[in-house]
Amino acid sequence: MMKTRFIYSQYECHRIIPGVLIDNRANIPAIKNKLGSVIKAYTGAESDKVKENCIFYKIETYEGNLAGYFTLKVGSQGVTVLQFQLRSAFQQFNQEISGQISNFISSGEWRKDYLN
Repeated sequence: MMKTRFIYSQYECHRIIPGVLIDNRANIPAIKNKLGSVIKAYTGAESDKVKENCIFYKIETYEGNLAGYFTLKVGSQGVTVLQFQLRSAFQQFNQEISGQISNFISSGEWRKDYLN
C-alpha cells in the first residue's frame, strides 16, 4: 500500500509540473519522443492551467519523495480534479493514489487551502 500526503504548494507549481511531466514524458503521447521545444510548450501550457479557483497539490510519499501532483478546480457546482500526473516510478500506484485523492475531496480537506 502506497501512503501519500497531499501538500498544498501553490507557489511551487511552475517548477513541479514541468519536472513531473518531463520525468513521465515516455507515458504522455503528446510529448513522447518529441523535441525539447515541443516538451517545453506542453509543460508551459500545463503550468498555465493553474489559475484562479485552482488549488495545486504536490503528492509526496511519507519518506518525502515527490510522486506527482494534482490540481483541483473549484466552481459553483463543487470541486473537480483538473490535472493529475504521477512520476514514472509511481505509475504502478495510479489507482491507489486516485482513490486517496477522491477521499481527500469527499472529506472536504481541500477547503482549508481554498480562499474564496
